[in-house]
Amino acid sequence: MKEVSLVDITLDFSGSENIKIENQPELEAQALIKPMTSQIVAVVRAYDVNWNTQCRIKMSKKSPS
Repeated sequence: MKEVSLVDITLDFSGSENIKIENQPELEAQALIKPMTSQIVAVVRAYDVNWNTQCRIKMSKKSPS
């Protein structure tokens, strides 16, 4: 089977207010995604009427070894 490159993505919501990422205690989510696919990396929910989000996105290609 041929190995494929993956996309390593990190979503960093540090500095946001009154939000949470589902099923995670911290405000950072990471995933490895296969080419030509889609995937939910994070579900962010506001838990107060007054909220704001700041998101830093880091993406890199991981080539097969």
